[in-house]
Amino acid sequence: MIDIDFDKPYIEKEVVLAITTQEITEQYCCLSENEKNNLFFVLLSTFYQYKDEENSKEVAAYLSYLLSYYLFVVLTPPGSEILARYYAQKAFELNPLFEYSKWYEFICQGN
Repeated sequence: MIDIDFDKPYIEKEVVLAITTQEITEQYCCLSENEKNNLFFVLLSTFYQYKDEENSKEVAAYLSYLLSYYLFVVLTPPGSEILARYYAQKAFELNPLFEYSKWYEFICQGN
């Protein structure tokens, strides 16, 4: 379970890399509407915490992938496809894994 802590609005690196898309989906189902949005912002603030940090590109890329997934599959706000595409592309830029390029292609098919 991802903690939503206003005193520490980011996730430790080791925890980030252990988060799965399935875990995010399951947690979403148990949250109030407000907590669902807060989860997005915890992921987002964590991405910004690590994106420019030395030796944290892999973590930032994975967070970008998780943000893309959360936007495209789980939260689906207005503009989710545009936002998810941006974070999927950012994930690939930070860490050019095959998994991230396939995810980007999937998003480009639309929701």
